[in-house]
Amino acid sequence: MYVSAGIHGDEPAGVECAIRLIQQLSDNQQYKYWDFLLDTYNWMISPCDNPYGYERDTRENAVGLDLNRMFETPEQTKETEFIVESIRRIPQQKHINSHAGSNRLAITLALDLHEDMDSAGFYLWERRRTYHKPIGDAIVAKVNSVCNINRSSIIEGHHNDNGVITLLDQITSKGWTRGRYLAEHENTPCLILETPTRLDWNTRVKAHMVAIQAAIDMLYVNPL
Repeated sequence: MYVSAGIHGDEPAGVECAIRLIQQLSDNQQYKYWDFLLDTYNWMISPCDNPYGYERDTRENAVGLDLNRMFETPEQTKETEFIVESIRRIPQQKHINSHAGSNRLAITLALDLHEDMDSAGFYLWERRRTYHKPIGDAIVAKVNSVCNINRSSIIEGHHNDNGVITLLDQITSKGWTRGRYLAEHENTPCLILETPTRLDWNTRVKAHMVAIQAAIDMLYVNPL
């Protein structure tokens, strides 16, 4: 399981959620649910991919680059180079799929935590291959108990189906994001979670945590 946050420095709720996730996975006495998941899955959690931006509440890094558009040639920045090197260090296994044949698979599922200052509710991007099972609808249903869902028909020029924007296969309209890199180079489905910054802090953090729990529950019952 790969959980990442803070690639945009002005989206702090994801960073807080990732830190709390680490704490809960580490405390096997108080959080039995996470103790079970620690035994079930290997985890890589990167709580703040853009520390310069996070400390200054800016989207970009120290040289003014949006790191989540740099994954075509990640060696252009130290941050994205480190992210990709970390991903590549994960031991890989063979994944056999009747549609795709045999592919290299290092990460079962990636969750990238973001925020949206323009949105009135939670939504997510589900970037996956056609043969991966969709789980976005189930996650949105769980988050709906915490906050409103953005059900606008179009978000950033993409069709939004009641809180889920699906990006299949080699869709290039979002540029070279981490999600695209994971889908095309690592054969990894990626959920990009977006909480609305207009909500209060605790609600945003909780929405991220509920979404992560829902995704893992779906994965456990129905492997991708």
